[in-house]
Amino acid sequence: MFTCISPDDADWQATADTDTPGGLRAFIRELLGPEDYERFCEQTVSNRKLNQIVQGAQKHYGVSTGESSASPRSSKKQRRR
Repeated sequence: MFTCISPDDADWQATADTDTPGGLRAFIRELLGPEDYERFCEQTVSNRKLNQIVQGAQKHYGVSTGESSASPRSSKKQRRR
């Protein structure tokens, strides 16, 4: 069993670049902490299963990685022409 912190409580520097392999590793290490991360790395996890884990965490915490909601000024309805 592994325990992770909420992505909302994670250091922004560890969550800023999740699109790269090193960034994803930093993000997972931040969420799991060093001890759980080391144990997690010893597991064989396919990309499909890792994606399911990430999607489950996103659903659980109500967040998504790599996307941010548009500010009112940039949303389509509020855009100035």
